Amino acid sequence: QKPMEIDKTYPSNEQLCFVHVGKAGGSTIGCSLGFSLHCSSQNQTVSEGMLPTLTAHVFHRAINDCVNDNRYYLFVVRDPLARLTSAFYYERPNIREE
Repeated sequence: QKPMEIDKTYPSNEQLCFVHVGKAGGSTIGCSLGFSLHCSSQNQTVSEGMLPTLTAHVFHRAINDCVNDNRYYLFVVRDPLARLTSAFYYERPNIREE
């Protein structure tokens, strides 16, 4: 079976909506795209390039400025078990991860 071909072109008149998924690296990616999502001095630098320019909207908790006709979305995904473990220790900082 042939691998699926991925279309790497992107219409210049379209904008991306960044969907923040908790404990999946979303804050770091969001900060590098220019959104203020729990940014610290370590991850506050906005990256250069096409992606920060095109990503104009964000969906994060109560913030949703994505429009209904957005055709392109950017998600960061993570191994579900690693995400669950990370969320567990994030909520329980006094428990030491081994």
